[in-house]
Amino acid sequence: MTTLALAPGHAVTTPMAPALTSEPPRTTPSEQPAPDVRTAYRDAMSTLAGGVCVITTDDGDTPTGLTVTTGFSVSMDPPIFGVCVDNASRTLPALLARGAFVANVLGGDAAHVASSFASRAPDKFVAASGPIIRGTTASGLPWLPQDSLRGVECEITQTITAGDHTIILATVRQVHASQGDCAHSLGYLARAFHPLALAPTV
Repeated sequence: MTTLALAPGHAVTTPMAPALTSEPPRTTPSEQPAPDVRTAYRDAMSTLAGGVCVITTDDGDTPTGLTVTTGFSVSMDPPIFGVCVDNASRTLPALLARGAFVANVLGGDAAHVASSFASRAPDKFVAASGPIIRGTTASGLPWLPQDSLRGVECEITQTITAGDHTIILATVRQVHASQGDCAHSLGYLARAFHPLALAPTV
């Protein structure tokens, strides 16, 4: 209520106007997206091009990894790399237990490597076309020196649960140059891998 002062000894009381707010309406847990929204969202994301990384780590003494299109730069000072991993991934427990990984930025001719690490094969370092060359960093992490443009070695500093995925934030400890000579990076669009030129052709 608001009181307006008039002449001495007189006052008028009026109802207070509701406060204005710019906050959007909150979604309650019961207001889940309709199934058709999920389908439309999945289709929409298929039109969003993404870079392809193979995240390699080790499960005890066993090298392992997975293919992602959700690797992203978070910060340059300090250098922080982020990646989203499906909670159902068999590699996620190893990632969290090891606390470190290498994000291998794949070259444009490494679609077979991406396919192998996206599979459920017991040994992802063996593609259908043959073994994938594996290197080892000074800290003992596996990485892909021949099929990646760069190997970004990271130490996990934070994890955030977001729906059916876990967002992993990691400090970049070292960047490894590859042994290959590729003029293309590997991208993913419309549910298929595509080579992307690193520089415009003349």
